[in-house]
Amino acid sequence: MSKSGRGSTSQGAIIFIDVDRYLDVAGKLSLDNELSLISSLTGDVREAAKKRGFELARSFGDGFLLIRSGKPSTTALNSGLGLFCDVRDAFASRGFTLKGSFTAGPLVQAPLNLDGPGELVCGPAANFAGKLLARCPRQTLLLAWPESATSTTSSFEDLVRTIKYRSIPIDNVPRAWSTAWLSKTAPPVALIEQPISDFGPPLTFANEIKKYVLEMIKLADDKAKTVLALSAGALVYLFNYAVPRFDPSRLHLDPSLNVDWVFTSLVISMFNLAIAFVAGMGVILPRTATATNGLVFFGSISGRSSSSAYASEYGSKTTPELITESAAHNFEFSRVALKKYFYLRLSMIVMAIGFAFMLIYMGTGGYPQDGI
Repeated sequence: MSKSGRGSTSQGAIIFIDVDRYLDVAGKLSLDNELSLISSLTGDVREAAKKRGFELARSFGDGFLLIRSGKPSTTALNSGLGLFCDVRDAFASRGFTLKGSFTAGPLVQAPLNLDGPGELVCGPAANFAGKLLARCPRQTLLLAWPESATSTTSSFEDLVRTIKYRSIPIDNVPRAWSTAWLSKTAPPVALIEQPISDFGPPLTFANEIKKYVLEMIKLADDKAKTVLALSAGALVYLFNYAVPRFDPSRLHLDPSLNVDWVFTSLVISMFNLAIAFVAGMGVILPRTATATNGLVFFGSISGRSSSSAYASEYGSKTTPELITESAAHNFEFSRVALKKYFYLRLSMIVMAIGFAFMLIYMGTGGYPQDGI
């Protein structure tokens, strides 16, 4: 063990435990009853930790951090698995399930407040366990145990690069490690392919895509406003100028089948300008339908039964799942943008046709003074 200031660095095992769907229950309790519930859950964890040789270093209401000093060993591994099973069974008797992460490596322990009680636990193994918990699905234990007690891993990047984890449903977590049980589990996988320190890049990429799609949607809406203004202005002009001068007697079919270009150009122009206006309205029409009942779209959020239900569902998602939610929302956004640009192209094409025939009408000089 090495010391630095008031803290110490050593090898140890670390377990994160998170109560699943805690807010679904706690959100319906009074403050006193919630504090009583937290006290009961903490008591269950503390009793299991004492029995298995672990220490409850921190509690976070519905989350717990437990440590055991010493190099990784079979004894420490079995103690941690037994602890997790004890807590699982105790929580089940209270109607709760849980998820967790379990690993070992370098830990730094220091007073939480240099002048008061409490303990701060950090270091590579704590960071690694935290990242595992962030990735952990519901009712699952992510176990990342070093292959050797003499492992030389000394940084978070080393742990990510050298230690793989197993995803174990909580009901299948054994109380002791065995070769027979091991053969029935899925093979271990790497936490991250590259030794990066966060899940930032995928989420950053999804957010950048969202910004791009939003800018394209805003651009379409701005162009549609121009189409609406031009087509509406032209229609108002034609209605005010041409319609009052319209001579209904000119509607009869010319026996010589000669095309009356003045009248025809007026009709075609007003028809296309009207279509352009309607298509422009189709661009800025609000679209609230979505095929994905996710966590991002406001219509989906408001569809939850309560704010606590949404907060609980959001809090239970792992970082990769949140990235997937953001990507799915980008897909829905892109479909909205595609529809907007379809109507925008249509409105601009028919508006151009409308203005072309409006120029033809004006170029022909209109009808005689007794007509248009």
